[in-house]
Amino acid sequence: KIEGMGLGDVKMMAMLGAAVGWEPLLPLLLGASFTGAVTGLFVAARSSEGMKVALPFGVFLGLAFLGTIFFGRTVGEWYFRLLFTP
Repeated sequence: KIEGMGLGDVKMMAMLGAAVGWEPLLPLLLGASFTGAVTGLFVAARSSEGMKVALPFGVFLGLAFLGTIFFGRTVGEWYFRLLFTP
């Protein structure tokens, strides 16, 4: 049996939520998922194991956390301007 995501990722999300609050958690999770998916596809294409290669998700949560801290407000304002400007 191959185990997927462990509870360490859930604990890490709780810690990140305590650090930044609940508002940026959805963009943080989406950013980590997108980055992990793109990296996973690249690694799987280059690996002999194919789609069975294991990548730790906590690394991508950490990278998305750093991106949220440094660029979150700027990206959020740009996105809302893009959506709501006629």
